[in-house]
Amino acid sequence: MTTGDAAPHRTHGPAATLLNAPLLALAAFFALGCRLADVVGHRRVTVAGPRVTEEASTPPGLPAHH
Repeated sequence: MTTGDAAPHRTHGPAATLLNAPLLALAAFFALGCRLADVVGHRRVTVAGPRVTEEASTPPGLPAHH
């Protein structure tokens, strides 16, 4: 037998925030991607995903001009 609350109170520190924030963002983008696929088509979204990722990751990889 247990006593007290059925769900113990837990404190959420910075570590929990670091784990939960990216997962929440990922879930939001999955929902957005699914809705976008329903509107414009699954194939277009499937092809656009890697393109957007490539274009977003290219500028940080370029050398800085001084």
